[in-house]
Amino acid sequence: MKSLPNLRRLASGFCLATSLLMLVPGLTFLSRRLSGTALAVYWLTCFLLTGVAAIIALIDIMLLRRELRKQERELMKTSFDGVDPDSANGKKFDEEE
Repeated sequence: MKSLPNLRRLASGFCLATSLLMLVPGLTFLSRRLSGTALAVYWLTCFLLTGVAAIIALIDIMLLRRELRKQERELMKTSFDGVDPDSANGKKFDEEE
């Protein structure tokens, strides 16, 4: 499934972009208009969007590392499949030349 990593990155990017777009008005004209609970909810939403973006990014990194380890194991298996560990260039290690 190639589209799932793209979906994770798109969701993370959307959350991060939305929180950044909330940052500018929150620091300028909305800081004077919002107060009390509304201001707390606004900044909590911004903070949660940033946190969700970070969590999605961490999950993406963990899944990417897992996939890379899986590919590395498969590559090692296919690379060394059929290689006799007791021989080196057709000779035994304990044989003299």
